[in-house]
Amino acid sequence: MAGCCGTENRSYRRLWREIKTLVIAFMDAYMYTSFGHSASVRVPNSGTFGHRLRFLPVSTTRTERMSTSQKSGVDIIYEAIRERICLGVYASGDVLYEGELGKEFEVSRTPIRQVLQRLAYEKLAVVKVGVGTTVQDQPLAAQLQGLKIRAGIYRIVDDLAITETPADIEASVAPLYYRVSRLAAGAEREKFWSILRDVHLLTASLIADDVLQRTDDMLFYRTVPGLVRQAAQFPELATSLIRTEFDRLVDPIEKGDFKEFFRVRSETLLTFCDLLDPKDGH
Repeated sequence: MAGCCGTENRSYRRLWREIKTLVIAFMDAYMYTSFGHSASVRVPNSGTFGHRLRFLPVSTTRTERMSTSQKSGVDIIYEAIRERICLGVYASGDVLYEGELGKEFEVSRTPIRQVLQRLAYEKLAVVKVGVGTTVQDQPLAAQLQGLKIRAGIYRIVDDLAITETPADIEASVAPLYYRVSRLAAGAEREKFWSILRDVHLLTASLIADDVLQRTDDMLFYRTVPGLVRQAAQFPELATSLIRTEFDRLVDPIEKGDFKEFFRVRSETLLTFCDLLDPKDGH
């Protein structure tokens, strides 16, 4: 039996190496055709933008954990616009005007163009001829599929034990647990958004594989605008789902059993399908 399990585990790992190779090859090809011969972007040599920025395919989760002083100006603008999309400040179909954003952030069009290219790569925006860059619509079916794929990623992490333990996990979990326990149905959508984001960042910090982490990260930001919008419409359901999920996650975190954490997370994440597509009675 032990030999059989060992063979199965090796097969899992061989299969994942093959999948990872294909994903990396696809991303390299996509970046080549979409952004030119290099995934690196050179920005103007002035102000906070005066250095070489490699934003593809660097994990946005790792970038988000940097302090503000460590982030480039393009990173800061990108995250600000992405947060507005997540909160619904920019709705589906809204045009993101380079000139207006340049004036707001007091930069030239070049870094704004790089930010918009990055949003398009992440499938949060789309470039339309004669219109410009608009916020991309995320159909319900695609959002539901995104949640299911993310749950599948967590099952892979559980099956292959692709986990790591960040040094500051206790410092991250304690305030998050307090915020979840204080979440009320009448909370503003910003509170729902910040908790969903921070649970995601906690999860990402435990994934030891960059490809899995990047894939989960991209899918999170494609699905979370719909979750935040629905949380504002169905706050009691959203509050219940978030509290129930975190209550189940606390035990494996306290035990340091991160395989169990991802097994539970793969199950609880699917319950948010009910928030995206509420059944009668909610």
